[in-house]
Amino acid sequence: MATIHRSLETVAASYSLFERNQVLTHDQLNSVGAYLDDQSRLTRLALAGVGIVCGLRLGRRGGAVVLAKGVGLTTDGDLLHVGTERVYDRVRLYDASRPAYPPFYGGDAGSGTILPLYELIGTGERDDGRMERLDAFTARTGLDPNAMVGVLYMESARTDFDLCTGTDCDNLGQECTHTLRLLLVEEGRIGALRERVATPDQAVAELAEIVAARPVFTATANTPNLLAQTFRAACTAMYRGLSAQLPRLYPACSTFLGDLFGTDPAPAWLERLARWQEHFAANGRPIQSYYGFLKDLVETWNEFRSRLAGDRTWCCPDPLAFPKHLLLGRVGDTGGGERLRTPFYPSPLVSRTQTDLHHARFLVSKLDVLIRTFEPLAETTIRITPSGGDVPLEERAIPAYYRFDPAQPIHAWWNFRLTQRGMATTNYGYHANRYGATGAAANPLAASLGRFPFFRVEGHLGQPAAEVARTLNDLITRHNLPITVGLVALSADRRRVIKRPGIRYTDLHRLHYLFRQDVSRQLADVVRFSQNFKQKVDKAVRNEVIADAADENGVTLTGYAKDQNSAVARNAAKVRTVLNRPYSRYSSDASWKTGVAPTMQAAGLFKSRL
Repeated sequence: MATIHRSLETVAASYSLFERNQVLTHDQLNSVGAYLDDQSRLTRLALAGVGIVCGLRLGRRGGAVVLAKGVGLTTDGDLLHVGTERVYDRVRLYDASRPAYPPFYGGDAGSGTILPLYELIGTGERDDGRMERLDAFTARTGLDPNAMVGVLYMESARTDFDLCTGTDCDNLGQECTHTLRLLLVEEGRIGALRERVATPDQAVAELAEIVAARPVFTATANTPNLLAQTFRAACTAMYRGLSAQLPRLYPACSTFLGDLFGTDPAPAWLERLARWQEHFAANGRPIQSYYGFLKDLVETWNEFRSRLAGDRTWCCPDPLAFPKHLLLGRVGDTGGGERLRTPFYPSPLVSRTQTDLHHARFLVSKLDVLIRTFEPLAETTIRITPSGGDVPLEERAIPAYYRFDPAQPIHAWWNFRLTQRGMATTNYGYHANRYGATGAAANPLAASLGRFPFFRVEGHLGQPAAEVARTLNDLITRHNLPITVGLVALSADRRRVIKRPGIRYTDLHRLHYLFRQDVSRQLADVVRFSQNFKQKVDKAVRNEVIADAADENGVTLTGYAKDQNSAVARNAAKVRTVLNRPYSRYSSDASWKTGVAPTMQAAGLFKSRL
């Protein structure tokens, strides 16, 4: 009986070297072929990858099943190549008479119970009496091919020819044949056919995102203790998220992170975090540093997850994972059936996500360094450090609350890109002088600041506000920095305000100023028109062009012109006085709005009545 043949079940480690006039045995000849075959298969397996490379989609066309052209690789190194589209119109039972393949027997070929498998037959194959058309198959079994999963299977069988004739044994030996078959199996029975691969992408499913909680300040948080309580609530939320997720890291990622730590680092991390949480829960200060530290951990964790997502890189695939088959998904799926298809697992040599995996490993080490070097209580020297704003944590300056430890230098584990290039000392940071910063990082306030929209002010917590303000203003003046200092009092008592900050004028204020000046100038034009019109009336009366007769109310033309001109000038002057004030005074006086309309109306009536 033919048996299944797995080439990489035993990898040939040697082969024979032939000498002149040597008599060759079958072992010597086979050793060369076995070695070359195993090396070829290992090259595909370890240097290219395994799984479906492209194509191999299943569809329906009338009463037939269509297999699109494509390529795939099994973990035994078989190259499953379908160069042209294949059409299958018939089906037959694939039973235990075929070579025993363990996954078809639930993983145990010795069990004797094979899965219900059905082999699709191509349009050009001769009928062996066991075949039936697909529509008849559905009517007889109640199974719909559209709902079944396709299995592309390389049937590698070794047959032993041991019969001899009376005169010779030329047919003595074995024959190994490789036949590509397309099988159908019910979706609920593919458990033993599914691969189980611990890839970075699969690890993401075991690790949840942690939310960086935001402290929400209200008008009632007007004392240092109430402010600290707001921070403390956000810190507690992040601490709980980290405590829940950090223990899941090593079990989910040990296959590609195990060499970094040897054992699970989470217990040591949680012990340190618990001590800090207890410290700051008891009104420990500065709570802002603790909040920044936890937020750094959360951002690093989430970036680590992001780097793993989509990475199916598989180093040294297990030859037993899917040695002779690939799952092609349901026949009737036009999309969304990827979970039932064997994906392609690239080797590190060809993976386009290999850099992301290196970055993810870097971030896990960074988590360890952040937790071990956090120290928020030591620094009192006020420094201003240029930093990034809305950029990843790695692109920002290193905060003061991470102490410099020569054994675990924070700058070497801060920015993956700079560390990879051997430029870790160019990281900006509060402790730049301690880790021997180079380039602009050595004296950041003397270098160009154009690319920095944010400045870290550190070393001031717990010091008197007035002294901090003086120190900062001195630094700002000395280095010509594009920032100002504003002091905010955490109190409802306005008497405690040291200095009220001035208005920061924007382009909107400037546009508003132009509009006010435009209205003011239009009112000035109205006043000039009114004065000129009154002078024309007076001149016409003097030259006896018109008579200065009184109307029924006893009002003369010159008298009416004088009164209306005075009203226009008086109302316009009041409005223009408000419009020409500085914005802070203008915004508190809305009386000008009630003066514009009477001014314009008086000017219009003046002209129309005369």
